[in-house]
Amino acid sequence: MIPKLHIVRTADGHGLPLPTYESQHHIGLRLQAAIPNGLKLEAGERVYIPVGFAIGVPKGFCGQIVSLPELVRDKGLLVMSAPHILNPADRGPLFILIQNESRTTQIIKRGDFVAELLIVPVQQICWNEIDGPEETDETPEEIFWIDGKSEETTASELKVPEENKRRVKKSIRSRVKAADEK
Repeated sequence: MIPKLHIVRTADGHGLPLPTYESQHHIGLRLQAAIPNGLKLEAGERVYIPVGFAIGVPKGFCGQIVSLPELVRDKGLLVMSAPHILNPADRGPLFILIQNESRTTQIIKRGDFVAELLIVPVQQICWNEIDGPEETDETPEEIFWIDGKSEETTASELKVPEENKRRVKKSIRSRVKAADEK
């Protein structure tokens, strides 16, 4: 079943089409600039651009606003804080924070595509705190323990002696079992 989202056009969005997919093979809805006139964006400058509507993301989904690859490649225009997350509780008109990362002035006109909106199914989780990492389907060779190692540690430095691997796996099993019994 295809989810339906409620969408409300804002005053600046009149005359612009609703966001659409570029083709049946794309997953992002293309968002257009709902600005009255052309906008000059100097090198390094950032600006909030309205897209002309507000949406209600249904429970079980989130919206993610991301940069358009061709705008990044061709004009150096990036969506800041991408992906920008829209929660089901978020309401109000959408604005896209765009930054010009190029070395030249860029012009954005009304109706120009400025970002993509992805609607993604999500779940909330609940934590099950235990004293160590949960046992996984990984082989003992894939289990690494990092104790006081720097971020520059290589995988070969993380090899755990075989007797420690057995002891760690047994310890993890007992902690997971104890946590499950609580």
